Amino acid sequence: MSDENRSTEVLITVSATMATVCLAVVAIISAKDAVTHIDSITDDLFLFASLGFLITVSLGYWATKHPDRKRAKTMVTISEWSFSLSLIAILTGGVLLVYTSL
Repeated sequence: MSDENRSTEVLITVSATMATVCLAVVAIISAKDAVTHIDSITDDLFLFASLGFLITVSLGYWATKHPDRKRAKTMVTISEWSFSLSLIAILTGGVLLVYTSL
């Protein structure tokens, strides 16, 4: 098994877990009695991060199923970018959550 294939499998696993965590945070924020404007923005950030992680899972899965195709490398690259942008969204959402709780 190549290192790239192994890293793609790790990316898929981590992304699936992070998508679940993001959806749990969205549910927790939505369950609050009073949702402020910042909470709404944070909710959207975590929701979009979850979608980004799901895109990462899908593209990574397709790339590992057909590694010999030309598009596989492009799919891996797009999934890595999607993963990175989703992490940035989580970081931003986390900062906003901490900021509003102070």
